[in-house]
Amino acid sequence: MRDRVISILEKLHEGTEIALPVYQMLSGLACEAENWTRAIALCEDGLGRYPSAHGLMNNLAWALAYQESPALEEALDHIQ
Repeated sequence: MRDRVISILEKLHEGTEIALPVYQMLSGLACEAENWTRAIALCEDGLGRYPSAHGLMNNLAWALAYQESPALEEALDHIQ
């Protein structure tokens, strides 16, 4: 079931009008999988479209703090 949900989210992400929950769920799943590069890219893209999305800011802060070379200052900038 999880793989099916991820597949659906990935297909939605390929569209031109991507809803905020798609970014939030995919970036959360990327964080859970410790795929920090993907999580950061999804969050940055999502925040470009939805600049006040607190869930994306949180996921971005988490990914920045836990990536191989942590960017703690930048991570703290995203925490509200």
